[in-house]
Amino acid sequence: MHSFEVEEVEKKGSDWMLNIDILPNRAHDCLSHMGVAREIAVFFDVRAQIPNFKSSLKSKTGNKKILDVRIRDKNLCPRYVAYVIEGVKITDSPEWIRERLAWMEQKAINNVVDITNYIMWELGQPLHAFDFSKIEGGKMNIRLSKQGEKLKTLDGATHDLGKDTIVIEDQGRIIDLEGVKGGANTQVDQSTATIIFQAAIFDPAYIRRTTQNLGIKTDASVRYMHGFDQNLPAQALERAMTLLKETNPQARIVQKIDMYPNVVKPKKISIDTGYVNNLLGTDISKKKMEQILQALGFEVS
Repeated sequence: MHSFEVEEVEKKGSDWMLNIDILPNRAHDCLSHMGVAREIAVFFDVRAQIPNFKSSLKSKTGNKKILDVRIRDKNLCPRYVAYVIEGVKITDSPEWIRERLAWMEQKAINNVVDITNYIMWELGQPLHAFDFSKIEGGKMNIRLSKQGEKLKTLDGATHDLGKDTIVIEDQGRIIDLEGVKGGANTQVDQSTATIIFQAAIFDPAYIRRTTQNLGIKTDASVRYMHGFDQNLPAQALERAMTLLKETNPQARIVQKIDMYPNVVKPKKISIDTGYVNNLLGTDISKKKMEQILQALGFEVS
């Protein structure tokens, strides 16, 4: 009861699974395994094992623009990160990934799609994978939908998008319902050889409105509605490269895109230790407060 209520504890092989009720006011930092791990590490005075964000997948990026991404309104998408990866072979995911996805009641699909789902649970950053060969003209334009536009999503349902839904269109049609669900017309399948991994930040108000108007609520949209750290997209894609290398060591990154016009700088917060203790009814020393904050990932000076 230090922070979240644990509703159930279940043994899974040599591991334990905790069913934890994450409250809405902590969704932005704890709706992920990494976020909860930081909390637990503080309780037991140990260091959380943070995933490696530096991948060793081959990178051969040049000046050639393979994928052209444009954002109509930077407020809709404050940060957009994408990697184009060639030489990909679609196969089954390693058993350990399939097993952990099963614990989350997530169906394993293939090594590329499974990575997007795994990282969403692990880091809290939703990802999406496109088949690059299905992107008409190598163009992706992020904009708001217009009345009368439709999209068939990955689950086979066709949605009337109405106005003011964030979408991606290629040279001739809409291919993605941003922050909610991908389009069936660019999905990854057994013939896919070049993929686009996407990680982005979208305006939470638009995502919330879309879920209400279309009656769609996904694990990704829940995270986008609450917002999260704008450093996460780049970290999540590097993590994706590490996991992709397990099944595709021959794959190579041929283009990296990071559109981040208004960089969010770290906020500095002054803490009055006396006020904190009075508010909480505690007697925590200044040194202990520093230790707690550092264990949660804050810099303290």
